[in-house]
Amino acid sequence: MSIQLLNTGPPIFTKALEALSVTVGSKLSYVLPSVIDPDNDTVSIAVNLGSALSFTTFNQSEIVFEPKSLSSPSTTYEINIKLTDGNPSPKSSSYILLVTVFSTNTTDNQTNYMPIIVNASAPNTSASKKSVPSFASLRCLKVSNTG
Repeated sequence: MSIQLLNTGPPIFTKALEALSVTVGSKLSYVLPSVIDPDNDTVSIAVNLGSALSFTTFNQSEIVFEPKSLSSPSTTYEINIKLTDGNPSPKSSSYILLVTVFSTNTTDNQTNYMPIIVNASAPNTSASKKSVPSFASLRCLKVSNTG
């Protein structure tokens, strides 16, 4: 009789990642959601800060954003996060955390931006390719009773 170890699935976050926004000169701390693995394997978290590296730090499960400057009214950065289980046949899931940095040098018309998620964030696994959330910023120019 042989025993075969199975890996029934990749580790996942227990809730969806939030779209974040931070203003230049301020500090934002974001704690990643809890992680579960269907086989109760140990889980490692790899974070690629990408172009946000110059103002972002990651320590265990907390990401801290502290932008000092920005050349445009707003810029959105993607933080890539990969969860991998410690199974002999490892499985992983990948996430994208979006953070928009707003400049403090914006005019009144440019400060009414609101980040929105067009579709919910879902893990991208090798078993199923799910769509990555789209991100947009909206600005309200005029409010009237006629729409």
